[in-house]
Amino acid sequence: MGHPRRRRTRYYYQKTVPLYFTPWGGRADPSITLDNLVGPDGLNNPAGVATEELAQLLDKSRSESDPEARAELLRETSREIMDDSRMIPIASPAIAIAFRPYVVGYEPPLTAHRFDFLGVGVTDDLG
Repeated sequence: MGHPRRRRTRYYYQKTVPLYFTPWGGRADPSITLDNLVGPDGLNNPAGVATEELAQLLDKSRSESDPEARAELLRETSREIMDDSRMIPIASPAIAIAFRPYVVGYEPPLTAHRFDFLGVGVTDDLG
């Protein structure tokens, strides 16, 4: 599939890759995270798939200034996302790097949160 940067380009901009596994740490404001992941114009939703109800809930949650009302809107938004089921969240420890000599193809990331296990494999050639 090529270099990680080319994979990202093919997924986000050319939209020719059906699935992309990427780390995600969220953002300080929940609406930023939700807009990015599932909003109709979200970077991590290149197909732009979103129900009209989800789009409206995202808009309302961004514009609501009352913290309690906003929290309820975000809970409702989360329920809509789960009902739509377009995403599978996968949790993993922050650091998970320990390999045997027969694991090949892994290159350490420049930053600790950008793990890329695509292209990692196993070989029986230990020499």
